[in-house]
Amino acid sequence: MRRALAGLAFALALVAADARADISAPPALAGVGVSTAPLAQLPLDVPLVDQDGGRVTLGSYFDGTRPVILLIAYYHCPMLCPLDHMGVLHALQHSTWKPGRDLRLVSVSIDPHEGPADARRMRDEVAKVDTIGAADAWSFTTADPPAIRRLTDALAYRYRYVAAQDQYAHPAAAFAVTADGRVAKVIQAVDLESSELDGALAQAASGSAGSSLQTVLLQCFCYTPSLRRYAGFIAGMIKFGGALIFIATALVFLLGRMRRPDWERESS
Repeated sequence: MRRALAGLAFALALVAADARADISAPPALAGVGVSTAPLAQLPLDVPLVDQDGGRVTLGSYFDGTRPVILLIAYYHCPMLCPLDHMGVLHALQHSTWKPGRDLRLVSVSIDPHEGPADARRMRDEVAKVDTIGAADAWSFTTADPPAIRRLTDALAYRYRYVAAQDQYAHPAAAFAVTADGRVAKVIQAVDLESSELDGALAQAASGSAGSSLQTVLLQCFCYTPSLRRYAGFIAGMIKFGGALIFIATALVFLLGRMRRPDWERESS
């Protein structure tokens, strides 16, 4: 029985090694990620343009009293950015923290070609399903390339423009920020739980942060137009997943036999 188990483990190692050659991140996602330092200070003098065309600074959204949820996205995103906004809204609808009263929300586009009309369109989409007045406390902003770069550099937020798909590969991330503009927590906004949002806001309100803000974040990029280019990635995942199912089934069978009384095993 021990030899059989060792054989299965060896088989899994072989399949994993074979599949690993096929499982690699698509080139568009190379270097994309977030590694924000604990309590990183945001450049509050960064100039922005809000959804109404008003010229503001990032610091105008920080009053020294209320924490801020900051979303980095772009408004024409075909993938997760709208879900990020809806995820934060959904969590707020079940939260004890009330937009406007307890916190502010700011979205900043990484696409320098977007303007107030694009920001206003995203605000209107949020407002359609908003039941708690979050849209009134939420500013949707755009910026020019130097301003975007300063902000994303401060966040160690790495993204790239992919010309072939005319879209950005970027982390789907939001940030809980203290009232004086220091990052307390990185949030995975898609399917965000209200308890996680509450915890992040409490951290930001207290001015504290964990030992590390690095987290596993979804990467936002649409593969569909060039799916065949990622055939190796998909095939590798299927191959490895199938092997895991087969070997898990075999292990259950062998362990079941090991647990049978000796006389049963001998008679069989």
